[in-house]
Amino acid sequence: MDLNAGYYQDITDVHNGYEVTLGLSKRFLLTDNWSLYLGANANHKSKKLLKYYYGITPEEGLLPAFTYQPNSSGNNYSFIVNSEYAFHDNWSWQLLIKRNLLSDEITDSLIVNTKHTDTYFFGIKYTL
Repeated sequence: MDLNAGYYQDITDVHNGYEVTLGLSKRFLLTDNWSLYLGANANHKSKKLLKYYYGITPEEGLLPAFTYQPNSSGNNYSFIVNSEYAFHDNWSWQLLIKRNLLSDEITDSLIVNTKHTDTYFFGIKYTL
């Protein structure tokens, strides 16, 4: 079982927001060449970060009804399934599926029309 954590701060003085991530994952060896990885992450985004990326100011919204400013920070949760099959030395096939559940502070924005995002990847991976 692996535990990972991260803290990311805007140092460019654009929005001065931050993110904190915490993840838990487990790798299962199915055969000598084939592995399966399962993971779950929690991602906390600050109010300043959410305002910058998902907020709509009165100047941008044209009418007051089309403005949005998050009232608080938000938490996203994601789940990952990743499968790898090594076929030659450092080369492997990779299949990845990830679902990211968006916080209400993001989905309440008028520029977002979904409750989650999905990522799919199928390809070849080379490891040094």
